[in-house]
Amino acid sequence: MNSRHTAALLALLGFATVTLSASGQSGIYAVVEKVIIEPASGPAERIQVWGAFALMERSSQGFTSYVFTKPALGYMYFRLPEDAVGAQNARREWKDLASVAGKKEPVAFGYWDRYRGDSMPTVRAGEAKPMNPDPYLTDVGMVKLNSAGNATVAALLKLVER
Repeated sequence: MNSRHTAALLALLGFATVTLSASGQSGIYAVVEKVIIEPASGPAERIQVWGAFALMERSSQGFTSYVFTKPALGYMYFRLPEDAVGAQNARREWKDLASVAGKKEPVAFGYWDRYRGDSMPTVRAGEAKPMNPDPYLTDVGMVKLNSAGNATVAALLKLVER
């Protein structure tokens, strides 16, 4: 390989590294059992996502360790982002979440790198009244997960089988 090819290859690899690290990992792994859109008629403003969830944990280095909490049953309650583009993307993702409800398909969603401080989303107990929805932050959309070799996904599926 001549020096021109080597330089081109190094430039391409450098670009690929920047491109691949530009987006964080989805921070919510879930098996969605049901979705409730609010209000029941008109444009969606809030969503209750019921099922089994594992949330990315923080480490002393921030969100770089990709360790998830112990899976829990309950629901997550979200509101639309305040910006128009974010709201449009959220509504699209909410339709995707509704499309997998009850199908026992593990998915990932949520832009974890943007959650900070008190704005961390929570898994709520089933008997908890829906109040103070968490902000819904989008990343790459809802992604279907493969359960092979993923202990977190296997634990989520086990929870919804009960």
